[in-house]
Amino acid sequence: MMKLYYSVTSPYARKVLVLIQEKGLGDRVDLTLCNPFADVEKLQRVNPLRKIPVLILDDGSSLYDSPVICEYLDSLGGVPRLRALQVDSLQENRDIPMIPTTGIDRFNVLRQQAIADGIMDAAIAIVMETRRTDAEQSTAWINRWATAINASLDVLETEIQNSDDNIDVGKITIGCALGYLDFRLSDLHWRNERGYLTKWFDRFVTRKSMKQTVPID
Repeated sequence: MMKLYYSVTSPYARKVLVLIQEKGLGDRVDLTLCNPFADVEKLQRVNPLRKIPVLILDDGSSLYDSPVICEYLDSLGGVPRLRALQVDSLQENRDIPMIPTTGIDRFNVLRQQAIADGIMDAAIAIVMETRRTDAEQSTAWINRWATAINASLDVLETEIQNSDDNIDVGKITIGCALGYLDFRLSDLHWRNERGYLTKWFDRFVTRKSMKQTVPID
């Protein structure tokens, strides 16, 4: 059985957990909690970057980081790879891949994943910076990261207007990024003047996979 090292507060780990549930892979992956700050030695043995998530394969080798893990899980045989679930009804709709294999659709999904991963990167950087002492904090960097988050959200606000209800890794990552903003940076008020993105997210978080992976301290 594969093993996933994860944290309940990591949006990157949440992305993988959501994909595992959406693809019905729960019985093939053992979930192992790991604190990247407390379990440094254990984590370094499987990932020299000391980051989570990490997926340990059946042969003992490791995969990291979350985009690589998601692509691997999407490629596994024995589980229907081509599937889509409507956001509202959670009923099977029509076959599409979580990550399209070819063409512009593939790169559009990967680009949305990259935008949402970038939001996570900037959000975590702000969180870590604000945990430093006042004398050590850099307001300039915090503002730079916040600007990047808001600019990325504006792009997603435009794109989500023309989005369908099919599930893919891009949408999963967007949902987890927005959930992390609610969790750690609610003072950014990301919903302001982003009605389409807000409406989409409010529907997306009703998915069983999202409800079961809500971050907690």
